Amino acid sequence: NKILDINPQHVDSLINIGIAYYELNELDQALEYLNKAKNLNTREDEVCFILGLIFEKNKNLDSAIFNYNESIKYNSSNTDALINLGNIYLQNNNYDNAKTVYEKAIKLKPNDPNLYHSLGVVFTKLNNFEKAIELYSKSKELNTKNSLTFYNLGYLLAKNLKFDESIKNYNRALKLDSNNPKFYYNLAMAETE
Repeated sequence: NKILDINPQHVDSLINIGIAYYELNELDQALEYLNKAKNLNTREDEVCFILGLIFEKNKNLDSAIFNYNESIKYNSSNTDALINLGNIYLQNNNYDNAKTVYEKAIKLKPNDPNLYHSLGVVFTKLNNFEKAIELYSKSKELNTKNSLTFYNLGYLLAKNLKFDESIKNYNRALKLDSNNPKFYYNLAMAETE
């Protein structure tokens, strides 16, 4: 605040104060400082991204989507904005937009297993199980510690009547997370086939 007393247009200070208020969950104050920074027309990609976070936390998804898109417009390599945007689309059943955004993010971060997992969820929702299996398999290659990837892969393999492979994936999911009753149930169902 002392810096802002000297220079009320000090962008770094406006952004940092906005972030501090965001982390304190004082979202109205965060918006106030970040909008001041945005109006100065510098570091728009960063400011829009943080505004997207705030609006998403406030459940104002239209504004969050707008600001994430603005952030991407200013910096097409902003994978965090792409990922958050994809997550909003996925949660709101907008699978075509989620697919497009996750595919862009994968081009920028080809070794991120979470992106392949999320895109696998999208393809599962779109009933393209073969593509989803391919994506979960890639996610599994990159991260052998995500129980949900093994579970989702097991589920789709069972749907495709590949029960031996399905059982292996369910067992791996259970090794990683033995407290999930869904894993036990689906393993039992696959074993009865």
